[in-house]
Amino acid sequence: MAYDTPLFVPKTITPYKAGVPLRTVIPATLKNPLYMWSDYAYENDCFALPFAGRTFGTVMSPALVKQVLIDDYDCFEKSFIYERLLKPALGDGLLTTEGKVWRQQRRAAAPAFRHDKLVGLVPAMTLAGDDVVKRLEAHLDAGGQKLDIADEMVRATYDVIAQTLFSDAGDDPLYSVDQLADDIKLLINTVGKFNILDMFDAPSWIPRALVNPAIFKGQAAIKRLREFCERQITKRRNLDDPGDDLLGLLMKARAPETGEKLSDLELRDNVLTFVGAGHETTAVTLSWAISILSQMPALQDDLYAEVQSVCGTNDLQEGHLEALELHERVIMEVLRLFPAVAALPRNVIKTVNIGPYTFEPGDHLNVSIYPLHRHQKLWDNPNAFDPNRFTPEKNKARDRFAYLPFGGGQRICIGMKFAMMEAVAILATLMRHYKFTKAGPAPTPQMVLTVRPKGGVHVGMTRRS
Repeated sequence: MAYDTPLFVPKTITPYKAGVPLRTVIPATLKNPLYMWSDYAYENDCFALPFAGRTFGTVMSPALVKQVLIDDYDCFEKSFIYERLLKPALGDGLLTTEGKVWRQQRRAAAPAFRHDKLVGLVPAMTLAGDDVVKRLEAHLDAGGQKLDIADEMVRATYDVIAQTLFSDAGDDPLYSVDQLADDIKLLINTVGKFNILDMFDAPSWIPRALVNPAIFKGQAAIKRLREFCERQITKRRNLDDPGDDLLGLLMKARAPETGEKLSDLELRDNVLTFVGAGHETTAVTLSWAISILSQMPALQDDLYAEVQSVCGTNDLQEGHLEALELHERVIMEVLRLFPAVAALPRNVIKTVNIGPYTFEPGDHLNVSIYPLHRHQKLWDNPNAFDPNRFTPEKNKARDRFAYLPFGGGQRICIGMKFAMMEAVAILATLMRHYKFTKAGPAPTPQMVLTVRPKGGVHVGMTRRS
């Protein structure tokens, strides 16, 4: 079904003009890393410049992205920025490891993320959506009509994590689900915050707290999260069957070729990865979706009509998700304009030619997803919101390296299907119950680990029936 309402252009940032001095660019980038790209990045294939003793490059063309992620994959490794920002929080999970260790973990974890396993988690996703409705109903009953829906989307994705990953987390006497939510938020806003010391690859022995004293609170949150995960894993080890939630599936998963399984330490670090990164990416995607839809009432009506035709008065079931085609296209277009991960930074470890440039070991290269998704050569009206970009015909015609909301190549996000199912399930639940209107300033995108709506998403809402 094609969507035929006029296009809408969400508020965005205006990139600076190429050639602006670094003394201007660096302070702006530290406040909002989306300003690292000039207008040149939205119109060209690549560029490189020397800085602080190394060359920093950026690629924005599908062909060069493919070269970095596939053809010359062994010339790169995860960036030092990942090492500085993520490893202290997430340990040695899939997001932070390299080489043999990463391949072993990926093979061992992959069976838990097969489609036939994930569909069994849909009822838990639906339950989380129903819990959002209960909270919104209580808000309306109390006379509230306006709220920051971003806060609710964060809570909704926390609930999904709690119910799909730790289905019995509420049994932990030392740690409530609310504490889990608070600590994840604290971790992202402190340890996960962009730091000038990390930007310049300062030695790890220099305390990051010198420029971000709140990091101590984040480190305490990491300690509590790790202890909680370890208790959950130990408890499951003592059961005959660890269960069929995501933690149980990960504990039972074996690499098909070797029979390898994840160790308890690998389980802990990967669970932290799914908790910390997984909930945040879906929460910001749903927040952006509601922000845009609150300004597109006709599209909301189309989504409502779709979910009614698919589900009727029944609860959303696993078999319904694939039929919610317009919902999926809306989420995909949200992820184009506001990809949760704006860039894939890489360290160069072997001499390699990218476009007209030669990069040597020690240099740095950025697969720049944010400008790639808004590139003038790749998309018509690139700043406009248009779900029709993702019809089956257009998906087939598009270069697969022009759209990378979950990365690409060998390291494409293992939780991609889970995230899409979760986002569609929660969005459909909201669309069948409410209609949203804009009730505050349109948010500006700001990169704080993920691309967030700065200032929240303030909307009004009314019941559908």
